Amino acid sequence: MFYNLWLRAARFFGLVPRWEVELLMLEQIKADKEVQVLIQEISSLNIEKAELKEENDSLWLMLDEMGQSETLSKTNINELLEDLQDTIVEEMLRDFDPVGDA
Repeated sequence: MFYNLWLRAARFFGLVPRWEVELLMLEQIKADKEVQVLIQEISSLNIEKAELKEENDSLWLMLDEMGQSETLSKTNINELLEDLQDTIVEEMLRDFDPVGDA
């Protein structure tokens, strides 16, 4: 009873027992350690985010290039026809037998 009265009087004057101060200090140290762990996790997540953003950008670039190559333009059609003509000529020449002795 006397101890509780003494604690109330000490608190009135802004004094606290040493065990409460030590307990608060231990809680502060624990909180600081948790903050350091969270800072490290944030750093690793930021690195992973940057890597994923770079990969995403490269994939979008690749999709854009694929889309551009699939669109038919006059030059693409001309190139396609030339390749097809060359292939047909090569196949025809390969199948023909020589007409005479050279």
